[in-house]
Parts: sequence; C-alpha cells; structure tokens
Amino acid sequence: MRRFLMPLCLPLLLGASDTFLYRCGDDFHFTARFEKGGVWLFLPKRSVKLPFIDGRHPGEKRFSEGSVSLAVEGESAVLLEGGRVHASCRNDRRAAIWEKAKLDGVDFRAVGNEPPWILEITGDRFDFFYGYGKKRFSFRAKPRVDRDKSETRYVADAGGTPFEVTLRPDPCRDSMADETYETRVEVVWKARRLMGCGMALHCDKLRKG
Repeated sequence: MRRFLMPLCLPLLLGASDTFLYRCGDDFHFTARFEKGGVWLFLPKRSVKLPFIDGRHPGEKRFSEGSVSLAVEGESAVLLEGGRVHASCRNDRRAAIWEKAKLDGVDFRAVGNEPPWILEITGDRFDFFYGYGKKRFSFRAKPRVDRDKSETRYVADAGGTPFEVTLRPDPCRDSMADETYETRVEVVWKARRLMGCGMALHCDKLRKG
C-alpha cells in the first residue's frame, strides 16, 4: 500500500463541476470534468481543456479545441481525438464518484456498508459521512504509523466523541459494489466498529507519519 499521502498527480479543478468517467465501446475510457463554459478531459496520455461550442440538437452539448472534440447527450458521449473516434461512451457512475474525489483533492477514500459510511482524508482533515442521510463530521488527525504491523492509525476527537481509524495494507473486497481495493479500513466510533475498504487516490511521495 502507498502509505500515504502524496502530492497531486492531476491539476485540481476548483468550483462547481460535474465529473464523469466514460467507458467506450472500444475499451477506451477517460474522465471528463464539466465546468462553466467548458470541460477538462483527462485522457490516458494527456489532459486538455475544451471550450463549449454548441449543440446540434436539443439536449446535446459539444466541446472542441484543435484535434479534440467531445459531444455529450445525457450520460452518453462521443470523443474525437487525434483522428480516432471513440463512440458508445457511457458514464460509469460508481467509478465517477471516486474520480470526482480525486480531482477534488481527496488523498484517501474508503466506503463501508450496513450501515453505509464514507471516509475521505485530505491532508490531516477527515470527512466522515454516516448513514443514509449521510450525516457529516469533519475533524483533523495526525497518523501514528505502526511499522511492525504495516498499518496506519489515526485517533481524534469528533465533536466530543473519540474517533479511531486504522488502515491496513491488504486486499479488501466490497461485495456490494463487486470491487476490490488495496486497503482494509476499520473505524471505531460511538462504541461501533465499522469495517470497510479504501484506496489512496494520489501518487508519488509518501507523507511520513
């Protein structure tokens, strides 16, 4: 596991936006970050910003710059890049949530079920979303690295209640999402022990604990 937190590998895009991860019919995939007046495309070998051009018919939006253009209608898209057409592209909603968190600057993200919860770590800030109403708690904590066990532990005070997070580098399967992640996550909060899975979203240097 990359024990953690790293400088960003992608430019951060601030402000209101919508993030989509498109999977196309030719096994090509890319991320699109829509913002006022344009869209950022994160392609396998480069990133490019396209301005909004127009729409050929109601419901369609087109973006274009140089040899790259994108036509979007609902959650479907067609990408033209370098003379190659990637058609039948559909948004992968579940994967797009993780891409949005990455572009928002989140360093590590974890999810759990029964009850549902989400944990996002950005630097030393923790955002914990709990339950179907997604009640949110935000607080700060520093890591305590247990090098013998190869795990990272955080202890904090969340609104007067002790909150403990342990990250263990071990494959973890989320059966509800049918996904496997790189890290097992344990949250102890309000006499509850919550288990889930997560992964680091940014690469390069580890931040020392």
